Amino acid sequence: MIPPKANKVAHEVGNFNDTRTDDYFYLKDKENPEVIKLLEAENNYYSCETEHLKDLTNQIYEEILSHIVEDIRSVPIKIKQWVYITRYEKGFQYPVFTRKPYLNEASLRIPSPGEKLDEDETILLDVNRVAKDFEYFGLGDFQISIDTHLLAFSYDTDGSEIYDINILDLNDYDDQTNKQIDFLTATSGTIVWHKDNIHLYYLKLDSQMRPYQVWCHELLKQQTEDTLIYEELDGAFFVDVTSTKDDNFVLITSKSKITSEVRIIDANLGFTQSTVFVERQTGHEYQIEHLNSVFYIVTNLNAINFKVMTCDISNTQVENWKELIAHSDNVRVEDLEVFKNHIVVSKRSNANTFFEVLTIDNGTRYEFFGTEPFCSTYFNINPDIGTNILRFTSQSLKTPDTISELNLDTKKVKNLWQRPYNNFKSDDYVTNRAYGKSKDGTAIPYTFIYKKDFSNSEPKARPCLLYAYGAYEISLDPWFSPSRLSLLDRGFVFVIAHVRGGGENGRLWYENGKKQNKLNTFYDVISVANDLISKKITNPELLAIRGGSAGGLTVGAVINMAPDMFQVAVAEVPFVDTLTTMCDKSLPLTITEWDEWGNPLDDEQEYFYIKKYSPYDNINAEVIYPKLLVTAGLNDPRVGFQEPTKWTQKLREANNSNKVLLKVEMGAGHQGPSGRYKEFEQEAEILAFIVSSIADDYQNI
Repeated sequence: MIPPKANKVAHEVGNFNDTRTDDYFYLKDKENPEVIKLLEAENNYYSCETEHLKDLTNQIYEEILSHIVEDIRSVPIKIKQWVYITRYEKGFQYPVFTRKPYLNEASLRIPSPGEKLDEDETILLDVNRVAKDFEYFGLGDFQISIDTHLLAFSYDTDGSEIYDINILDLNDYDDQTNKQIDFLTATSGTIVWHKDNIHLYYLKLDSQMRPYQVWCHELLKQQTEDTLIYEELDGAFFVDVTSTKDDNFVLITSKSKITSEVRIIDANLGFTQSTVFVERQTGHEYQIEHLNSVFYIVTNLNAINFKVMTCDISNTQVENWKELIAHSDNVRVEDLEVFKNHIVVSKRSNANTFFEVLTIDNGTRYEFFGTEPFCSTYFNINPDIGTNILRFTSQSLKTPDTISELNLDTKKVKNLWQRPYNNFKSDDYVTNRAYGKSKDGTAIPYTFIYKKDFSNSEPKARPCLLYAYGAYEISLDPWFSPSRLSLLDRGFVFVIAHVRGGGENGRLWYENGKKQNKLNTFYDVISVANDLISKKITNPELLAIRGGSAGGLTVGAVINMAPDMFQVAVAEVPFVDTLTTMCDKSLPLTITEWDEWGNPLDDEQEYFYIKKYSPYDNINAEVIYPKLLVTAGLNDPRVGFQEPTKWTQKLREANNSNKVLLKVEMGAGHQGPSGRYKEFEQEAEILAFIVSSIADDYQNI
């Protein structure tokens, strides 16, 4: 087939006496029938061009399913007098949430895969039944009231990330008929119960998809009667609502990319009156938790990698804060859990995560690291303040997610559960970490995995998939993926690049990969690719790169800068029209993103810096790009579908030899299709594209 070709409509964009002609600017209008026709044509072209991959796609899909235990039960969680379990049933897309009374320790027994409900176990919510009438269904929040009698859950039915909320009475509820006592519309999806069990808090979105208002709803009243608790007027700030672990305070947090401010509502005194914990100060970020009349504060005040402070409930101003966990130049403090006699802080350093445990009554402390090298270790759900047991999760590239308990007094670890997989042995695979050297000499860590038969005295170059992100201080900690086994078992090496812009090495690692340091992110990825090639782990004919969203921007920028280094690239919902989007305040989220990318509307230096790397503005017509698969979501509020669509058109226009496929989810958004089997199907398609693009004789690798 001939690739779809959009009509060109000249439109001038630019700033600071720099005028660019964007022939595809109009493609952002999804109400335009011509635009929808183009997207449908792209999907038809994609189907035609991947027809020959159907057998391989089906083969990989079956391989993925061969590893999946389709009937699966979560580790039970005790909250107050109940035990909660999440179940997946074979053949069904979505989870089923259940609970049963807590009678004794035997109530916490982990059900076997496929095991049916206990006699005293009841279904709270079968998402499969609620979702059955929708092509797309995204479950948002799921919150049980403080007295455990009510359930509120939010859901999105088109990928737009606009959520409705259902409220159910669990004392008089028939899951088969979906009876509900209350219903809210057009929210962000966040739900917080007040401890009176009559009121709940939720957020409304503005026209830019920014959560900006906190509302309080009284059960059984009309939504039009709800009370506005707080409105954030600064367009650079999102607002969020949470509660402290002891339910004594509702927390309203206004947060930009670099500044935060928390308001507190004492839930024992009412549901509307809030006070500012500490007023916002540009560059000061903080979060709080509460226990026994003491507030615990994670703050970056004079501490770029954050520290932990405390203050009395009666006076929360900074001058009354006392240091609990000191700042470190090399260790980033990220979060904390509070218990009756312990504080546990999650930390990271040198692309590794770990905990620091502090005993309140005697001040002793120790550090706890993961159970294997190059693993991710993070908090699980810990609702019980009175315990001395921390539940945590760990996983690595070769080890499935494992839920364990750490006795905070004895330091003993008890493994509760590891996600089961079929036809898989962790010992068949090897993980390791190495370092590339970026343009400025910085060592860039990367973590990789391969099957043991790759390890020999004279290794030959192998197919390799390099995964990168590099934005928002989001860390790409090693994670296990059953679908990845289809690559590893074909001899692929899988690599995660821990590049600047992420948070793997602390706050400076992030700062040195954002705004006018953004080019470091792309140099870092290239350095990892160079290291893989120089060590003969792979070569450019066998190397693929993949990333999504801001990671899609990374893919786009890297293949502009080093198009000959990769054989194939996958850019999922890629943020590739960076300059035009950051100049367009009418688009969702633009203003809030200026602290991440720069403000090209008001700052000339930032305008021209973004122009240096914006993938859409730097396509090189003199080169042939790697084979490219691009995805988009018509209802995506984060990266508009027009960005990957425009990029696809411009790449083809630049050089007829560029092979670019675009697949658009016409009923979904940023996260792609919903439901686990649909996700497996999409992943099988992407992996089939990668495998076939690397090797002509792909059936035999």
